[in-house]
Amino acid sequence: CIGCNGDSQTETLTVASEQAECYGVGKMNCFLVKQQGSNEWELFYSNIEGFLYVPGYEYVIKVKKQTVENPPADASSFNYTLSKIVQVTEKRSEGIDRFLTE
Repeated sequence: CIGCNGDSQTETLTVASEQAECYGVGKMNCFLVKQQGSNEWELFYSNIEGFLYVPGYEYVIKVKKQTVENPPADASSFNYTLSKIVQVTEKRSEGIDRFLTE
């Protein structure tokens, strides 16, 4: 990958069944994710290469997180690539309501 220095690690993320409106460069949709070992959902502003998201399903995925050297000012300093889908469950994720606007 261009600009990647090769430092990478694998992380396990739980991705919620719905996306939330968030603001990056402009208004966009963000994944809601839980880091492994966390009970709190957080907004995830990055794209996950190779991950095909379908609303209504909660995912447990393994991603490779690579450091990006000299990222653009409006971009993440990490690049995420799907390594493996561990589990897919058709459900409405619990505890995400505070992120959702109707």
